[in-house]
Amino acid sequence: MKEGLYVPKPRTHLDSSIEGARPIFVCVVGEDNDFKNEDKDENFNRQMANEVNALKEKIARALKDPHVLNVNFLENHKVLNRKKIKNAGYQTYAISPIDSRDKVSVNHNVCIGLIVAGIKRNTRERVSFAGHQDPEGFLNGVKKKFLDDLGKKLREMKAMCVPGTIDAVAIGGVYIKAPQGFPRAAVHFQQNYLDAIQLLSHETKEILGFEPTAANGPKTYGGDSYLYENYTRRLNLLRPYVNPRAGDFPLSDFGDVKDGLE
Repeated sequence: MKEGLYVPKPRTHLDSSIEGARPIFVCVVGEDNDFKNEDKDENFNRQMANEVNALKEKIARALKDPHVLNVNFLENHKVLNRKKIKNAGYQTYAISPIDSRDKVSVNHNVCIGLIVAGIKRNTRERVSFAGHQDPEGFLNGVKKKFLDDLGKKLREMKAMCVPGTIDAVAIGGVYIKAPQGFPRAAVHFQQNYLDAIQLLSHETKEILGFEPTAANGPKTYGGDSYLYENYTRRLNLLRPYVNPRAGDFPLSDFGDVKDGLE
């Protein structure tokens, strides 16, 4: 990775002979470095600005659409409970039910998002669930309940879906590089991210047999938002900037990728 090259592990958990059993396709749009590029001509910069605005509008419409599930861990726990979204109280985590709805989730600052998709055994319906979790919350006081809720949801997905059709992607999180003399907060964010992805990777692999793919890695500032289109398995990810050398990688490969993060 120090040379700007990262070769990911092959993904063998999907059965390409099954219709619809494709990897979750992540379309990443960065607000800062995708169109404010001095090396590109004005037409390119304008085109990228239009892409950013189009995705912002798409996410805004989804937030108002009653047919799209908003997975928002900032909502009151009573509201989350009515929506059958698992949680342990305010600003801990939110894990959606498994269904065929599109999912939208915003403001993943330090939070890490998890999207898991599959195809049901009997009906061949394409389904998914999404999680929005704060490492500061689920790594500490509510860790046991989080693991219980996540484990049940992963086992439900495994029992419900055709083998070889399940995929999982993680987004968001913060990893601030900490040079000598940097405040302790940077090290704290680093450790939280490392502990969180280790936990998510272990639990997913233990139950599903594979680990989630990290979409473009963590960031150093700002918040990620996304719209997940369930039927096509398209994850539209809007973030402050794109890590051009990170790509997508299994969570356990973060050590090979982190030196190239911007």
